[in-house]
Amino acid sequence: MPPETTVVKVLLSMVGNRDPYAVCAQTGTQSEGSILTLSRHILPEVVFLFPSADQLSGIAANTQKNAEKTREALVALYPAFKVLLYPLDLPDPTDYRKVLQQMEEIVASVRQQMQKVPGSKVEYHINISSGTPQMQACWLLLINGGRLKAKVWQVIAPQWQEGTEIRCRVVETEFVEEQNKISRAQNFFANCYFKAAQDELELIALATYLPQRAFIAEEMAKVCEAYHHWDLFQHEKAQSLLTGTFERLSRFPELSQLNNKFKAQIDTLCSIISSREKENETNLLDLYHNAQRRKSAGQHVDCLARFRRLYEGCQNHFLRNELQIEPTQRYRNQPPWVKEIVQKHPDANLSLFDWEKVLAAKKKRFPVSDYLANEIREYNEKRNKSIVGHGMGSVSEEDAQLAMKLARNILQGFFGHLGLDTYTFGETELNKIKTLIFKAI
Repeated sequence: MPPETTVVKVLLSMVGNRDPYAVCAQTGTQSEGSILTLSRHILPEVVFLFPSADQLSGIAANTQKNAEKTREALVALYPAFKVLLYPLDLPDPTDYRKVLQQMEEIVASVRQQMQKVPGSKVEYHINISSGTPQMQACWLLLINGGRLKAKVWQVIAPQWQEGTEIRCRVVETEFVEEQNKISRAQNFFANCYFKAAQDELELIALATYLPQRAFIAEEMAKVCEAYHHWDLFQHEKAQSLLTGTFERLSRFPELSQLNNKFKAQIDTLCSIISSREKENETNLLDLYHNAQRRKSAGQHVDCLARFRRLYEGCQNHFLRNELQIEPTQRYRNQPPWVKEIVQKHPDANLSLFDWEKVLAAKKKRFPVSDYLANEIREYNEKRNKSIVGHGMGSVSEEDAQLAMKLARNILQGFFGHLGLDTYTFGETELNKIKTLIFKAI
């Protein structure tokens, strides 16, 4: 078994003139500053203090002296605390540019130091109540920019404390960039760019300090990865990823509605995998929705290529069931009665026209209307002139739209009511899943 991971709490704080203690102007009583109050509340193992020091004059500024007194107070109260001082070279602690530059450097330095602690998970906490307003703002900018994943705390001044209210409050700010990532992930998902949605969700999981959001974003990134593989017809990989997420989410009843949809998709994938040797209703329906997503993503050439394969697959399925023959075999391997109807080279494959002739001899036909058959024939002639067929012509959005209209009618003709709009990996269900995912996040 892997060794247990130890959680190490690390507090980062600027140092203000009210640290470690301050006297209330109204009452004249002494109270703890924000650093002592927050340390008492969260009990960190390591405390990094960042006072400002006037290096130009060589004389320590007041905040450095305050930092030294704060360290003494912390160690006196909690001898096990490790308290480290890092004076900042800030002649003007109100200069945003200089403050942000130095704070970026110290955050990088702290992260590097804490990575050296073996077998531990670092949990960062930031006190934004000490320091200048510019320093407080820069903390938020760094968190918003993803420089550090941390819980942000505000310590309420005693005079603003209501009754027995705890002075330490978590700043539950949903930072702008985090919301931007969520919006981008949602838009990518809606447009079936699942790999891009996965990337954004992984960034959210890394950046957010909200544990539940991090967990859900990480799992939904795996779902998007599964959908990406599904779009590439890599059904086993998609099934494996979805099954893993389904099992992990089963522990959370509040996510059961979403997880039930994943279970339905896993069942669909199992059906596709178990019967992939030949065309059937499930894999042809899957191909239809794959083509639909290619159209939605503006990939018109891919949409048209899938349309052709879909029509061919419907024909093959029908011929197997109606004539008990294998339409993909070469002419030499077809039964004698087929050879009596059609004359071909032994190594040739039978064309659509050949099979229509065979069906007519048996007083049968493909289950499409004459009108639809003519539309398909005209469309195939146009397709043959495009890059998808034998020519070099482009494929327009209108071509893709017509292909999907014909594909829908073809499926309904061959299979009747297939549940086109309730397929587990179809547009309707994906929209429902998208709503549930981003509501949870």
